[in-house]
Amino acid sequence: MLLALLFATLATPRTPDCRHLAVPDAPAAEINDNRVPAGTVRDGALTVRLVAQRATWYPEGERGCGITLFAFGEEGKRAQIPGPLLRVAVGTEVRVIVRNALPVPMAVWGLRDPARAPEPLVGVTVEPESTHTFAFRASAPGTFYYWANPPANPAPVGPSAQLFAQMAGGFIVDPADEAGGLPGERILIMTRWRGNPGPAGDLARRENWELTTFNGLSWPHTERLTATLGDTVRWRVIAANNDGHQMHLHGFYFLVESKGGRGADTIYAARDRRLVVTETMGPGQTIRLRWIPERPGNWIFHCHLMKHMSGYQRLDRMPREGSTPMASDPAHASHADHEMAGLVLGITVRSQDAARAETPVRRRTLHLFANRRDGMFGRQPGYGFALQEGNRAPAADSVRIPGSPLFLRRGEPTRIVVHNRLRFPVAVHWHGIELESYSDGVAGWSGAVGSIAPAIAPADSFAAEMTPPRAGTFIYHVHNETGDELAAGLYGPLVVLEPGEAPDPRHIFVIADPGPAGHDPTARPPFVNGTTTPPAQELVVGRTYRLRIITISANAFYWVRMEQDGTGYPWRAVARDGAELPPEQQVEMRGYAAAAGSTRDFEITPAVPGVLALSVDAFIQGTQLLAKPVRVTFNVRAP
Repeated sequence: MLLALLFATLATPRTPDCRHLAVPDAPAAEINDNRVPAGTVRDGALTVRLVAQRATWYPEGERGCGITLFAFGEEGKRAQIPGPLLRVAVGTEVRVIVRNALPVPMAVWGLRDPARAPEPLVGVTVEPESTHTFAFRASAPGTFYYWANPPANPAPVGPSAQLFAQMAGGFIVDPADEAGGLPGERILIMTRWRGNPGPAGDLARRENWELTTFNGLSWPHTERLTATLGDTVRWRVIAANNDGHQMHLHGFYFLVESKGGRGADTIYAARDRRLVVTETMGPGQTIRLRWIPERPGNWIFHCHLMKHMSGYQRLDRMPREGSTPMASDPAHASHADHEMAGLVLGITVRSQDAARAETPVRRRTLHLFANRRDGMFGRQPGYGFALQEGNRAPAADSVRIPGSPLFLRRGEPTRIVVHNRLRFPVAVHWHGIELESYSDGVAGWSGAVGSIAPAIAPADSFAAEMTPPRAGTFIYHVHNETGDELAAGLYGPLVVLEPGEAPDPRHIFVIADPGPAGHDPTARPPFVNGTTTPPAQELVVGRTYRLRIITISANAFYWVRMEQDGTGYPWRAVARDGAELPPEQQVEMRGYAAAAGSTRDFEITPAVPGVLALSVDAFIQGTQLLAKPVRVTFNVRAP
């Protein structure tokens, strides 16, 4: 009886505390899933009447807190968040009449012919109680959006000011043979709201708290998408805000077919399309992607930046003035709904066939221990994953950062038993690995109805099973974390080898946060293999080396390059996110932007003796932060 009462209490939706927010005083906005285009089409021309108005936004559902701000709507209808969808076939004449019913002027951007993209993007100011008509011909296909900002806003990449934060809507121009969109295609618009805009940095400060959403909703209130095994899934993703993102799909690779930004779009030829599990999107960028679900179960698509996916974003956890945020206690982190929020989408892949019993498979078994050591980062503990070697488990305070490298083999059935020695529940995600949903590592979500994977309770264990179908460089890391557990060391490299290939950990380089630092990537230089002063290595002239670069920070972006005497030195990209690049994409590079949840493999063949260096600089949105980057030195000697 008591147990039943406990579960009933946990299942009952709690009433959020919204007293720190202003009382809503405008009609509720409609959440727009971007399935129905706005306006009317007559004689091949689209006419849309938009009105900018005050509205109340409920990003956590009707039972959640409400925020009164500005939004677009069609004339005579409720405001929508995101704004009404504009969708036309290429060649369509477009007429958008925008009326400003706000008490302040606004600058409207993005309503123009996409073919004018090389020209400067200019906002058109519309005064209160005024109307402006945008008339143009949509002569270039692609994924675009429109938005509004205060006229003085200097960064025309999307709405950024607090009241204007949700004033963005999709603008899709389809090729003539895809009018109305391909079957099942969805449009996902990412927006951001800041509690009290301020400089980037420690999210524990009220002015840096933020909430990010897909189509106006935050997890677990985001729409649940469904697909059938073998379907072709197509998404257009729009970052209608002024922040960067790392978009990651669990369990599957996706093909990036186009990428754009600032009113332009580049549709890739087949040879240039990228097969990835994580794609970087800068402020205001767009992508069009497709993927094929090959295994049933529950999966997620999310931004890999902690600040955009953690449960910290919930409105009732927003810090009050002069206080720290109402962050959760790791000891009670046990459910996906509770410990994730923001930019997370749930996808359920359904099978057309009846469930079949699996044939037992003999698996190689590894035992991985989640350990803790006090005082590793000042007063804060360090965490780490330690692999058992031999018959004896590692000591409970055996912590190495990054965690023990795991070497699996392509096609070999493997079971990794994770033992939790920590004081709070954990879940472990096998990033980039193609595996069954139950083992994917999103506690409270992975699996299927009737068989959902739990968090690993303290003193308990969980067996993740996989048979990797490809060789490559991957990552394993904590998931559903509540704060700094990732930065404090709960991550490690995972390399899948070809059968018969010998493990070699020497040329694996893991870039990560230098311990817990309040989610502030500017605080200190990054770790490379657990230190800011990595030891030098030795290379031999004429030999080819494969360097595996793994990035698993919480929120930081990095510039990574190979250099000699301070200038770029060429290395050849051979793999991305564990997948070998096709020959036409294996090009020489001087450097690249790296962020959370990405891996890159490079080959380098030193030609002459000397000194090379792998250089890692941290930056945010293109602003260099480190006076001195972290470097791994390679002393190149003659054979």
